Amino acid sequence: MSDTELVPVETGSFDLARTDGVAALKHAEAMIQYLAQKCKGPQFISMIQGRKYPRVEWWTTVGAGLGLFPQEESCVKLDREGEITYEAMVGVYRGEQRVSRGSALCSNKEKTWKSRDEYAVRSMALTRATGKAYRMAFSFLAVMAGLEPTPAEEMPEGTEKAESSGDDGQKQPESTDEEKALLAQLEAVLVAAEGIVAADAIQQTREYVKQHPKAYDWIKKIIAGMKQEIKKQEGILAANAKQEASPEKPPATQPEIF
Repeated sequence: MSDTELVPVETGSFDLARTDGVAALKHAEAMIQYLAQKCKGPQFISMIQGRKYPRVEWWTTVGAGLGLFPQEESCVKLDREGEITYEAMVGVYRGEQRVSRGSALCSNKEKTWKSRDEYAVRSMALTRATGKAYRMAFSFLAVMAGLEPTPAEEMPEGTEKAESSGDDGQKQPESTDEEKALLAQLEAVLVAAEGIVAADAIQQTREYVKQHPKAYDWIKKIIAGMKQEIKKQEGILAANAKQEASPEKPPATQPEIF
């Protein structure tokens, strides 16, 4: 199916319980093909032992496109001596109607979570329960998108971080502290540029980095370019302000925005 055929479809009538099951499945396939195009990359999909598993962000984004939203129903700390364990229950709703529900645990006895704060353990219990709630009723959507039906967060301990891949399926190394600092520096420059540099340029930069978070050479160049543009625009603003105080002089020429 070409990109031009991937158009949004009306989701309000989505109902696999309709009499015409074939039409309902075709409707579901059209929706998932469109939505799956919007949910690519390591922020949505984890590569684990050579297979693609949907992260909870994949489920919630696809679910939102179908009018399905998660709601926390409970998250209880269990009474276990020497252990921090939370059991969460999450429902998936269409409007006020609950269409699915899932529960999950997270404990600091797990290797990955043994040194984490209590709030993080609680949060992961909710994350797992959310993914499970979607999987319980809609696992076929993941299969239609070419993914494993099991949410990545449900995989056995030690596999969640086994691999993190991009669309090409190649293993990506974790970011170093220097690389993380570079991303933070870029965001600081973009914040400083707001109201000075063209909003479209700032938005396009953020979108590109979101899609290519490891394009470090490009990020270095854009930081330098943004800094120069901020300095240039600040100079123009200062010159214009000075000329406003001397109306007999013509205003400074506004150069093309970065």
